[in-house]
Amino acid sequence: MLGGRYELRELVGTGGMAQVWRGVDRTLGRDVAVKVLHAHLAQDDAIVTRFRHEAMAAAQLSNPHIVAVYDTISSHGIDAIVMEMVDGETLREHLNRVGTVSEQTARHIAISIADALDTAHRRGFVHRDIKPANILLCNSGTVKLADFGIAKVDFEMTADLTVEGTVVGTATYLAPEQVELGIVDARSDLYSLATVLFESVCGSPPFRGDTQTTTALARLHQTPPSPRSLRPDLSDALAHTILRNLQRDPDDRFPSAAALRDHLAQLDPGDHTRTDLAVGAGVGGAGVGRAGAAEAAPSAAAPSANKNVSSRSRRFGAGAVIVAFLVIAALVVIAALVIHDNRGAQRAASTTTTTPATPATVTVDGFDPDGSGTPGENNSLAANAVDGDPTTAWRTESYDLQTFGTKTGVGLLLNLDDERAVDRIVIDSPTLGWKGSVLVLDEPPTAAPDGGRTFEFESSPLAVDDLDQAGRSVLIWITDLGPSNERHRVEISEVTVYSRPVGG
Repeated sequence: MLGGRYELRELVGTGGMAQVWRGVDRTLGRDVAVKVLHAHLAQDDAIVTRFRHEAMAAAQLSNPHIVAVYDTISSHGIDAIVMEMVDGETLREHLNRVGTVSEQTARHIAISIADALDTAHRRGFVHRDIKPANILLCNSGTVKLADFGIAKVDFEMTADLTVEGTVVGTATYLAPEQVELGIVDARSDLYSLATVLFESVCGSPPFRGDTQTTTALARLHQTPPSPRSLRPDLSDALAHTILRNLQRDPDDRFPSAAALRDHLAQLDPGDHTRTDLAVGAGVGGAGVGRAGAAEAAPSAAAPSANKNVSSRSRRFGAGAVIVAFLVIAALVVIAALVIHDNRGAQRAASTTTTTPATPATVTVDGFDPDGSGTPGENNSLAANAVDGDPTTAWRTESYDLQTFGTKTGVGLLLNLDDERAVDRIVIDSPTLGWKGSVLVLDEPPTAAPDGGRTFEFESSPLAVDDLDQAGRSVLIWITDLGPSNERHRVEISEVTVYSRPVGG
């Protein structure tokens, strides 16, 4: 019980700053989500201030597309935020699971978030951290924006909650002015939303680098590719909308979130809430999307159209019926010939179709080539990283130095059943700021490795994409444990390896 009122019942997620619990408000008898700051962070005044700032910022904003804040608690060393309970999944989880979304779904998400931003911007808030992990897809079909923890209040004469000269936000989604000058306004959020929109329809963000720094700097020196170069079936209108908001100069973007929202709605004046998002499914579960259900059902216009054809046919004479029959017969013969000629091409095309990557079955071991004594690094905890339970974790030992000292690093080794083509891995970790690399290997290593795809863990979950390598093992090699006020350690709660048959 917190505050003598909120009963915590189930841990539903863990992040770098806090745990999120499903709970019940015993006073009002309603379900709530309770975000509890990690105990070791509650000793840091700056972090506690940022945490409370999130609650105060969100509590001032009333919009159906913003997660509502009900209450805050600060008692006996516990800081918590009580929010509305949202059943669903984050856009990050959704994209990790399905890869991309339909244009209609992407437009629905963008309209919803633009509407949320319009409310925030009118109250003087700039979110500064628009990313898939902060966008919630409700089972009801509603889309909500969360986490105003680093929101900047333009109209208040208060100190910023960040160190002057530092970049705030997630590197992949930062606007150029955030990277170069460290300044933001409402149009910076629109740039970040366009980056999310690009990734949602294309499967990857417009700028990528080996590290978070090179990713952030790429937007200062490179032009984003056209979304249609990666997604040819995308409409020109949506592609142009995305690229307009990815302009380096804020003046070249849409002038406001309201203008972007209204423009997106005009691209399709129909019901933009009809999407392929799951409705009524559990978190991460499959469900019948609204667009899918609509496509499966008969068209509402079909009955009347058939009725008109039928009434006209009764006025045709016998000769017209015979001519119509002959024409239909000829069309059937032609169609049969075309189908016959195309079957060989279709069979050839089917042999080159890429098999989708799926979660692989793995066994896991800790890896510590420079260690001594018991094999592996906390090997007894390694299975926690693949048990499907985010509340359990594998962790490194605790070290005095961020870069280990005498060791070059430690890691987590995932062994596949057979040789597989590895496309990507997704890592969940409550520890932020650590660095490492991912290597796909033919055999388990016996010494400290070199190379691999480097990364910096700044937000969870982290997807390391486009590995496109065949092997029997995947190594997460940790070379930097990240900053800490205590002894340095990394925890990994879940790892998923996405692979496909070699040559598939």
